[in-house]
Amino acid sequence: LMNIGCWLVAQVPQVVENFVARDGGALSLGFMFLWLLGDITNLVGCIYTHQLPTQLYTSIYYCCMDVIMLSQIFGFAACRK
Repeated sequence: LMNIGCWLVAQVPQVVENFVARDGGALSLGFMFLWLLGDITNLVGCIYTHQLPTQLYTSIYYCCMDVIMLSQIFGFAACRK
């Protein structure tokens, strides 16, 4: 559980940095889409193979973090125009 806890905060500094700088340009759009695709396939695999709740919740969390970072990329870019 400590390992899962460490992984849960792995993306938080990037989200905070993007929010403070009001810029998501440091993130590669292609990389983020591939990362989201990988996390979605992980979520689907967890659902179909009936994994432990901790694995399911972790995969849901990562999909949410990916969506947040993608929304930062698109949202901050739209605000600059």
